[in-house]
Amino acid sequence: PPRLGAGGPPPAIMSLYPGIGVEAHLKQILAGGELAGYAGDKKALKYGTSHCSEIEVNAEDRNRTAPFPHCGNRFEFRAVGGPQNMSHPNTLINTVLADSFAAWSDLVEGGMSVRDATAAMLKEGMSAIFTGNGYGKDWPKVAVEERGLLNLYNTVTALDEFTADKNKALFSKHGVYLPEEVDARAAVMFEKYAVTIKMEASAMIEMVKTGLVPACARDLKTYEGTDLGGDRAELYKKLTVVLADLESVAAAMPHDGDEATEAHYCSEKIVPAMAACRKVADAVEGVMEKALYPFPTYSEMFYGHH
Repeated sequence: PPRLGAGGPPPAIMSLYPGIGVEAHLKQILAGGELAGYAGDKKALKYGTSHCSEIEVNAEDRNRTAPFPHCGNRFEFRAVGGPQNMSHPNTLINTVLADSFAAWSDLVEGGMSVRDATAAMLKEGMSAIFTGNGYGKDWPKVAVEERGLLNLYNTVTALDEFTADKNKALFSKHGVYLPEEVDARAAVMFEKYAVTIKMEASAMIEMVKTGLVPACARDLKTYEGTDLGGDRAELYKKLTVVLADLESVAAAMPHDGDEATEAHYCSEKIVPAMAACRKVADAVEGVMEKALYPFPTYSEMFYGHH
């Protein structure tokens, strides 16, 4: 399943969670303190009962709501998509790290002390350090409006930002990508996104049209001549309406633009139409006779072997 995209953990806002103790140490460096002093010793986790022995845990919590949580002796990057190859995210992370080390080195070689150079870098980057709840409803607003962070909530918004001039300059500076290579990679990713959404929309249309709608007709037949059908007729009719909307939107897919145009159409038109169809289909599943429902349910897939 996808992870980045604000549809699941973690959020799409790139922030770093060092831990409360580490954050406090960083703040004292900003206030003029020394670099050394943070021990990070392990601590005992007590359960409050004599039936369970206490265990040794890391000094800092592993915050699962953060894209970059500190995990004892390392930082994890938890925002890679389920089917995604790690090579591209690693390339981006390593480029950012290289640029940060280069900036720090320039400060030191320019005469600044190691402590002061580190404090200067921290001051510039503290807006990305967040030890709160990344799932909190107020975090996106605080991140964007108060801290100036980006909230790239889906694939196309992220790819739009990927090709920004500042990013092309960064990749060129470190010999990672030429500007033309950035554009080429973006085009490939835009196309992959559009192709994937088109296939998913086509599959959804086929499933609803050939599986769910006929099952709706058979289910209505069961209640013919009675007043037991409830709102099934209205609900099943609504399914055909949202299906028709999805078919219309999918058929209007532009093919005379570039890859980005197609990807944006998928994101802004097809995906919402699919979500509307899915919402009604879920409601249909909740009222249809179990024996008539044409697809495996989650409970059958997860627990059917018992």
